[in-house]
Order: sequence, then C-alpha cells, then structure tokens
Amino acid sequence: MSDDSTMREVRTLMRESPVPSTSLDPQTLLDRGKRSRRRWRRASVVTAALTVVTLVVTGVGAATWLDHRRDQAAGLSTKPRVVHRTATLSGETGCWATPLRRVADATAGFHAADPNAEQVVGTGGVERISWWNRGEPTVFTVAGATPEVTATDVNGSGTVVGHDDAASPLNWTYSDGTVRTLPTPAGFDRAEVTHVNGRGDALGLLERSDGTTALVVWPSGAPDRHRVIAEPGARPLGIRDDGTVVSVRGRSDSDPGAGTVVLHRSNGKRLSVAVPRQLRAGGSMIGVTLEGDHLYGTSAGMQVTFSDGQTPLAAFVNPVRWNLRTGVVEIFDNLVGVPVGSRTGWFVVAGDVDTRVLVAPDRRAREITLGDTPDAGVHAVGPDGTTLIGSTETDLVTWRCPG
Repeated sequence: MSDDSTMREVRTLMRESPVPSTSLDPQTLLDRGKRSRRRWRRASVVTAALTVVTLVVTGVGAATWLDHRRDQAAGLSTKPRVVHRTATLSGETGCWATPLRRVADATAGFHAADPNAEQVVGTGGVERISWWNRGEPTVFTVAGATPEVTATDVNGSGTVVGHDDAASPLNWTYSDGTVRTLPTPAGFDRAEVTHVNGRGDALGLLERSDGTTALVVWPSGAPDRHRVIAEPGARPLGIRDDGTVVSVRGRSDSDPGAGTVVLHRSNGKRLSVAVPRQLRAGGSMIGVTLEGDHLYGTSAGMQVTFSDGQTPLAAFVNPVRWNLRTGVVEIFDNLVGVPVGSRTGWFVVAGDVDTRVLVAPDRRAREITLGDTPDAGVHAVGPDGTTLIGSTETDLVTWRCPG
C-alpha cells in the first residue's frame, strides 16, 4: 500500500472514529430522569481510533499528530464533541460519616476543600476561619476584617485564600501560620479573591465603579506584582499550577448560563471555545465549576415557568462533564441534578430520596447512602471517589465510601 493511500485511510478513520476521553448547590430532583437517547459507540471503534493514533505517531510522523492536537497541548480543545451517556447503575452501598472535630467554640460551615479532599476550610466565628489538615483542626483570625469572613479556596499544602464582606473586601491569604493581605490593583474599586493553585498563586475578580470587570492573579510570595487580565464579563473558575487562568463568559446579560470558556496562559496567549449549541438552552450550564481539567455543569431537559411569569431553576437538568483538554462533553441522560465533581472525573448527583449517585470516570455508577444524615449536602469529592466532604445541620463531615 502506498504512503498516499495509507494517509487517505488514516484521515478517513480519524474523521469517523471518536477520540476516547481520558482520564449554590441546588439539586432539584423532580424525576429519575429520561432514558438514554444514544449509546456510546462500540469498543471496537475505540480500538480502531487508538490504532489510528499509533499509525499517525509512529508510521506517518509525529509532526502531523502534534499539529492536529496543538490546541490540546495548550490546555483547551477548541473542537468540543458532545456525546450522550448512560451511567451504568450497579446497586446501592452505604458510606460512613466522621464529623470534623471543632476547636473550642468555633462554628462549622463549609467553605472549600482542596482537590484531594484532605484540606477543608469553613466558618470559624467572628473574624475567624476553621482549617482542617487531614482532619486536624486549626482556627486562625483575619485581623482587620469585618466579622463575616469567607475562605474561598484551599490548596493541598494548606494555603487558604478568602475575603471579608465589606463593600471593598479585604482579601487575604493564609499559609505557614501567617495571614497576608492581597492588594487591590490601582484603577479598580474592589477585588475579590476566588481561587488558589498548588503553588499558592491566587486568582480573583476585579471591578470598577462603572461595573466593568477584569481578572487578576496575585503571584505567591509577590502579591504586589499582580497580573491583571482584561477579560470583561468573565467569571473565574480556576488557576492551573502553570499560571493558566480558566474563566467563563455568560451568554447574555439576561442569561447567566456559560456561553464561552476562556483560557489565559501566563505568557499572554488567549484561547477560547464556545459552549456547544446543545448546552445553550435556558437553564443549561448555570453555576459551572472546574476541577482539574473537568468542567461540570448541567443540560436543561425542560423549563417550567410559574403563573407569575418567574422562571425557576431548570427542572430535569442532566449532569454534564466536559474534559477541556480532550474536548469530550458528556451529557448523562439517565441522571438528574447538579454535579459535584473531582479533578479525576468522579462526580455525585442526587438520587432517590435520601440517596446520591456516585459516578466513576468510566460511567459506572452506584447509589450511595450517607448514614443517618438525610439533610446532608455533599460539597467535594476526592480523586478516587472514596472520600466525600459535606455538611449536616450541625457539623462538617467526611464520608468514606467503599472502593
């Protein structure tokens, strides 16, 4: 077979074969959901795709492959592909709860957890934050803050970021027992820190008095040398360890759903991709979250409008898991609810009464019960799906689920 005919067949297979995927809190449950409209293609087709990848890399030359995937190397596939999934349910299992121990009179209200679900931060009381390092509690005070302080994120090393509730918030970072202030860049009236990466770089949102906004990165150890990113109207979702900022822009002033995903790399390069048309219906992709490379959101199956003309939260929302690097956008047709996800692809949604559904990266799923905590809320999922962080009416809780 000639090289030309080989390339024609390779290109044909790559067009026809899917690239396999790698590896607030409303959970309105009005129905168990719809049955799947489509099923994933047969495993033999996936095997063919993998064979094509091998041919392109080893038989035809790496340059062709790298050019085809350069957008993924930059951290964002600009050609998202929507697939409808059916989670494979296999029985029910129980998870056992361990309340996080409090310090003295510290209160308990969840604020954030790190990607490994080992560092947890929450309410500590007036001007105080509670921080649990693998279950061991510490309470620290944010001096000079208003009585109400919020921790917005924490990384795996225990670096915490947050702000108070002043009109022009006091932004701060906590590490190694010390609270440091994050300055508001000149030309802006307010700043609000939202995220922190593994290196300790903080990400936030800036606003001027006229309502225009921008993004800001405060580098770890040098917060005065902040990086302002001109992306008006964007909402920050996270900052990667290489400094890449991920954000979303809304569809319109009247529709809060995500319309565009935008990446800003530390070298100034900007990448963006539109949310697929299948996820642009009213009620879809509202309140999206980012964990690792996975963007979690919802697909609205229908909307309900009350007689007073007010549109409530979308009913029959199906969970969405979007891998930004590969471009695979999964809509889970037989599940209902707002997903709480992990950086590895595990996520939790509502199940029947007093249960949740825990979904693995390979779409295997099982119903889980959270013990004698019917009003519990799950707020974070560990990387292997065996650890959940959440809250009850009185405590913050770690649940351990069988692997």
